[in-house]
Parts: sequence; structure tokens; C-alpha cells
Amino acid sequence: MAGEYSDLGANLEAVCRELGESPDVRQIAEAVRLRIEYIRSAMAPRPDTIDTLTRLRHSEYKIGLISDCGPGTAAVWGETSFASLIDEAILSCSVGMKKSDPRIYELACQRLQVSPDRCLYVGDGGSSELTGMTEMGMHAVLIRAPYDDTIGGYRERVAGATYIDSQRGPGTIGRMR
Repeated sequence: MAGEYSDLGANLEAVCRELGESPDVRQIAEAVRLRIEYIRSAMAPRPDTIDTLTRLRHSEYKIGLISDCGPGTAAVWGETSFASLIDEAILSCSVGMKKSDPRIYELACQRLQVSPDRCLYVGDGGSSELTGMTEMGMHAVLIRAPYDDTIGGYRERVAGATYIDSQRGPGTIGRMR
């Protein structure tokens, strides 16, 4: 996810080798096709995302995205319904670093031409992102969707961060202790 592979095919081929398999060119091409198809379907925005981003754009806020992702996501990013609403997309596979490396947050601030203390970082708490960005001086907002507890994985909680919990209904906002 931090740029180890030049493209999705190289990434999938490395995974196969790690598993002791030796796929041929045709099999890799089919695996790439299937993975891209899956990524396209998974890149659907959460409800109200487009509306929220559009309103922020009209209010002249700069909008950045920091994503830990592989080359398949980078390949389809421009096709997503929200790509045109993001001023700067920092994709880990393209920049060679990932969350919670402070340099990725510095890069976002640099590209957006804004200081960290003027940033509101909204995230789901994965990849230790909230710790990384609060160390940079950004303001943290943890957003929780109804499915967050069912997808598994670690979801970070940072004292002092604001949270938005859509599991309890729209508009449920509080402070973490």
C-alpha cells in the first residue's frame, strides 16, 4: 500500500508468489479485471457524501483525501463520483507512505496550502490515522457508520476527538474521553 508495486498486476503476482503459486499472464490479467471490478463497486460513497462535499466546495473549503490503498484503487480513483469534489487525493500507493506516517499529513497540508492547525480531519479511525494527524496538530473527527462494527479491524479512539456516530442516528455528536 505504500508504493511497493508498480501496478495492480505486479501486486497480485507478488501475492501469488508469496502463496507459492505461479500464475500465467492470462490468469494475472483476469485477476486484475476481477479486482478492478470489485474496487469500482466498493468505491461507492457513504450516504450524503456527495451532498456534503458539494456544500463544502461551494463554501470554498479545500478538501483533501488521504487513503491507504493499493494500485487498483489509484487506477479507478478518477472514475469515482466524488473524485472531482476532492482538491488533493493523497493515495498511499502513489506517494510511498501511509497513515500514520506524519509525512503523509504534511504532504496533504502542503498540497492544500493550509497549516495543520487549520485542518479538520474526518476519518473512521483505521490505520492509527487519528493519532498521526493529532500529532501534526490537526483537529480530529471520528465518524462511525452503522456497519463499522461488522467489518472487523481496529478502529482507533483518541481522547479529545469529536465523534459523529450515525449508529445512534443522524446528528449524534460528542467528545471522546
